[in-house]
Amino acid sequence: MKTNILLTVLLTFFGANGFAQIFEYTKPTLYFTPTITLGYTFRCGWNYGFDMTVGLKRIMPTKPEINSAINTQFYIINYQGEQHKLITFNIVADSKMSQFGIGIGRIWKRWGYKKINKDAALGYSVLFNLSSNNYSYPYLAAKAFVPSAKWTWSSLPYYFSYYTFWRRTPFVVH
Repeated sequence: MKTNILLTVLLTFFGANGFAQIFEYTKPTLYFTPTITLGYTFRCGWNYGFDMTVGLKRIMPTKPEINSAINTQFYIINYQGEQHKLITFNIVADSKMSQFGIGIGRIWKRWGYKKINKDAALGYSVLFNLSSNNYSYPYLAAKAFVPSAKWTWSSLPYYFSYYTFWRRTPFVVH
C-alpha cells in the first residue's frame, strides 16, 4: 500500500513539474479527455476500463496539431476466470486522430482463500490509438503491457486491442 502511494506521488510530482516547465515557456491551454473502453486481450479474454488524458494544447497552431499529454489507464482483464487489474501512466503525443505513448504500469491480482493474498508486478506499457477527426467516432487501439519477471500468472506480455464506445470532447481549462 505504501509503495502504491509513493509511486503515485512521485509520478504526479514529476509529471506536474514537467508540465509546469512547458507551461511557463509556451503558454498552452490545459485539457482533459475521459474515455471508457472495451476490448480484448489476446490469450486472456475481454477487458474493460477507462482512461484519462490530461494534456497541454499549444496556442500556436501546427498542422497536424500534436499536443503533449499524460494518459492514465485502468483496466480489468479477465484471465482464465480470474480478474487482473492494471493501471498505467503514459507520456503521450496526442492529436484528434491519434495517440502514441510509452510508460510504466502495475498489475495485480488477489487470490487464495477469501482472496486475501495479493500478487503484483511493475512493467512497461506502449499504446497506439487511431480515430477520425470527429470525437463522436470511437478510437481503434492497440496496447501492450509487459510485466516484470516477478509476475507469476502469465509469462507472456499482455496484448490488447480495444475501442472506445465513449470518448468525450476535451474539457478545456484556460
